[in-house]
Amino acid sequence: MRVLIISHMYPNYENPISGIFVHRFVKALRNEGLDILVVSPRGTLFPYFKKDFLNILSFDGIQVIYVSFFQTPGFLSVPGLWYFSNPHVFCFKAIKSAFKQLNLPGNIDLVHIHGTGILPEGYAGLQFSREVEAPVVITIHGQKQLLKAKHNYLFSRLTVKVLDGINKIMLVGQNQYKRLLEVYNKPEKVSIIGNGIDPSEIKTQPDEDLKRRYKGKKIILSIGALEENKGHKITILAISEIIREYKDIRCVIIGDGSERKKLINFVNKLKLNDFVEFVGNLLPEDVMRYMSIADIFVLPSWLEAFGIVYLEAMASGIPIIACKGQGMDGVIIDGEHGFLVEPKDVASVVSALRKLLLDEKLRFAMGEKGKKLVLENYTWNKIAKNVINIYQDVIKQTFCR
Repeated sequence: MRVLIISHMYPNYENPISGIFVHRFVKALRNEGLDILVVSPRGTLFPYFKKDFLNILSFDGIQVIYVSFFQTPGFLSVPGLWYFSNPHVFCFKAIKSAFKQLNLPGNIDLVHIHGTGILPEGYAGLQFSREVEAPVVITIHGQKQLLKAKHNYLFSRLTVKVLDGINKIMLVGQNQYKRLLEVYNKPEKVSIIGNGIDPSEIKTQPDEDLKRRYKGKKIILSIGALEENKGHKITILAISEIIREYKDIRCVIIGDGSERKKLINFVNKLKLNDFVEFVGNLLPEDVMRYMSIADIFVLPSWLEAFGIVYLEAMASGIPIIACKGQGMDGVIIDGEHGFLVEPKDVASVVSALRKLLLDEKLRFAMGEKGKKLVLENYTWNKIAKNVINIYQDVIKQTFCR
């Protein structure tokens, strides 16, 4: 089976961790014997001046075609006019042009789109699937476009038009499912497949250097972009409360983003420099080093479609704290694999931290149950097998019509 993957989320030499989860999924498909070609379209204001306007690279033996298309940045967009600027059309034309220029064969069995939302890749992938006469499926990894479609009539119309043409819609979380049905009420076309982890990347022994650095400390780990919706301010406020009872803790926050300066100033204002540490963005292998020494993982994000980082923490044997109604709600059982707290509620996070810091046996038991859950249900190999079954059903239905 030859599958074309279309996604703007894919690693490149400038940013080797961008869309790394899509790459890991693609590797799992290849390991199952599929022939995979990846096209990664990137929107930019000046596509013809971008050095990777059309570029072919190889990651782990997987051919990736990077192509740029015209798209105005968000700060130049006029509300309501995005619909008419047609980035989705430019995206399609760029993909079509790449195949023509590179003289690539058009014998594609199925097109699989991966996007944070439906546009622009959804439209581009749908149109290109018609060019090569192949069925098309989409995996939606985010929620923002679903929220936008609910409140923007023009955007909703285009979203529905695209989804009507797609054979199968795959989501990664239950909360996405609820939001999708608010704008596209066709549950028979939808499957929830989740995301996964690669067990070989999990460290089974604590990192000795980090263990020495944080000797005598309980490590509360948080990993995520430094953006408001990730809930880092809630975590910091919870730390300011919990240190009244537990002085031997260190909260390590991995990630970067627009809120970095504001969060650092907030930590300084609360005089938490001895308890909260920002380490910035790290390579995946260094993230795993921190996972290996962590006692608790906390990320009270209130806009999380899934959150692979929770799975990585659980696979490392760490109990997690996540928000109710978000990606982990429906994956874990509250009080068994970790705790689900109320969104934007400092007291809920403090309560969960207190229970886990107080009871070492509870931490260990939750960590072991979480590890078992992930390794049995949420590895990329398992996800790939489930998706291949969907591929086969879609192809069968398409050619039996």
